[in-house]
Amino acid sequence: TFSNKLTEWRNDDCNDWISDTPVVAQRSSLKNLSMAYKNFFGKRAKFPKFKKKGMDNSVGFQDGCKLDAINSRIKLPKIGFVRYINSRDVLGVLKNTTVSVKNGKWYVSLQTEREVEPAVHDKSSVISVHMGISRFATLSNGEMIEPVNSFRVKQDKLARLQRAMSKKVKFSKNWIKAKNKVSKLQTSTIGFFLK
Repeated sequence: TFSNKLTEWRNDDCNDWISDTPVVAQRSSLKNLSMAYKNFFGKRAKFPKFKKKGMDNSVGFQDGCKLDAINSRIKLPKIGFVRYINSRDVLGVLKNTTVSVKNGKWYVSLQTEREVEPAVHDKSSVISVHMGISRFATLSNGEMIEPVNSFRVKQDKLARLQRAMSKKVKFSKNWIKAKNKVSKLQTSTIGFFLK
């Protein structure tokens, strides 16, 4: 199996560089690879593609991480404690941790496990929402929500950046720089919607 091979590679003196990376991260990548092949042979997905450097900058840890939510810090294998900004309270037992970088910013995603009681809703409090074109959203109580047209403000700039990116050689350094500019603008637009 892949795990046995990984142990052989890590114990080989010629492969000292493999030990620089936490073994839990390598096992997580092998598990993802195994799942990708299972999905392919099960006809649930296409054949796995080789991920180029810089295309998916993330690493997963299934164990070896320790969360200190009170002090807003997390311990990562081979790195130690790293401070983070809490976006919400972490509930339950930590199961998986994914660290990723996008547009020069680092993110940590935590997957936890906990028991949740079934939600009980009061039928009188239910409101239906109709999404439309001329009106963004209309509620069943008659209230209307107007759209925030932040995309239209940045539409011309986005089109200009996308045209510049299309003229670059794909996966070249200049193409990656142009792609990062497009991603940064799109992220700021989405962030504006979520405020």
